[in-house]
Amino acid sequence: MSEWSRATLGDLARFQRGHDLPTTERRPGAVPVVGSAGVSGSHDAPRANAPGVVIGRSGASIGHATYVTSDFWPLNTSLYVTDFRGNDPRFVYYHLQTINFNSFNSGSAQPSLNRNYFKHVPILLPSIHEQKFISSLLGVLDDKIAVNDRVAATLDELSHALFSKHFSQAPKGPDWQIGKLSDLCGTQYGYTASSTDAPVGPRFLRVKDINKNNWIGWPDVPYCRIPADTLDRYRLRRGDIVVARMADPGKSAIVEDEEEAVFASYLVRLKTASLAHAYFVWGFLKSERYQDYVAASKSGSVQSNMNAKVIVGAPIDIPPLELMQKHFGTVVPLRQKLLAVLRESSALVALRDQLLPELMSGRLRVRDAEKVVEEAV
Repeated sequence: MSEWSRATLGDLARFQRGHDLPTTERRPGAVPVVGSAGVSGSHDAPRANAPGVVIGRSGASIGHATYVTSDFWPLNTSLYVTDFRGNDPRFVYYHLQTINFNSFNSGSAQPSLNRNYFKHVPILLPSIHEQKFISSLLGVLDDKIAVNDRVAATLDELSHALFSKHFSQAPKGPDWQIGKLSDLCGTQYGYTASSTDAPVGPRFLRVKDINKNNWIGWPDVPYCRIPADTLDRYRLRRGDIVVARMADPGKSAIVEDEEEAVFASYLVRLKTASLAHAYFVWGFLKSERYQDYVAASKSGSVQSNMNAKVIVGAPIDIPPLELMQKHFGTVVPLRQKLLAVLRESSALVALRDQLLPELMSGRLRVRDAEKVVEEAV
């Protein structure tokens, strides 16, 4: 570690508060608008040049770091780097992820980050040569994760396009029936857990664990405590569909992995007669027709919500079982590819998070980490 020197966060980079840009003042464009939790929209003009590093200044995302590869607009809920002090920008981004910024909260009721509070924090800083090696190595993992995310998003879009092709756009023959979603599935409310910090046990699936690719990221789902004689009643099985009734009404996922898990009370389980029925029902839940139904059916003055009866009250054109089985045969291979890609990403995220603090502290040298990364990608 002879080439590592003692420095401060102020030596790493200089930060400035972001700039206000209300949603009503944003114009159509391709410039990313970056807030405390990352990209939150777009605009037609930047306020900062790439490459950029932004950290959350307030709220629940305080200290959250975002790396930006194109000119951007940093919002006033964030701090952004205006001078990298001769350091590698991507290294700065990775280094900031190892800092616990919550300890520098200068707010009271609302968490808030003041750059003057943390600029004197001592750190160890390697040479620019070593910085580039470290950021390049971690960047290989992040770039692969980003590619996988794009592939997964494409596969997800294709799977739902198949539903439209097979059912929404298909001619309705005399063997089709007009009914309601309740004709195809039963409902069950989820379990109210007393704690989600159990170190072992079944996973406790919540609304926020359903990610943007309509996939349940099981490694990030917490465990819960549940009596043994109650577990079987709430245990999730392949083909079960869970739909949010609160927090984000209508958001849904289908259980495609065998995982010991139960589901939270903010979710409603839909149970169908077969996997073919399940994939048809879930495809319908993601359709524009059902999303329009959700928008018109939400109730609640403070927080919109939907009860189980409303969730399955949507009108639906029911095709013959043969068409559902044909759809099942074509969509499942796409979903299996999607799951394989996202499982790989999950493993890469875990590896990156394991290597990050070791590389940033100098405890692990690049030449040793390279071997690990080469095997992973």
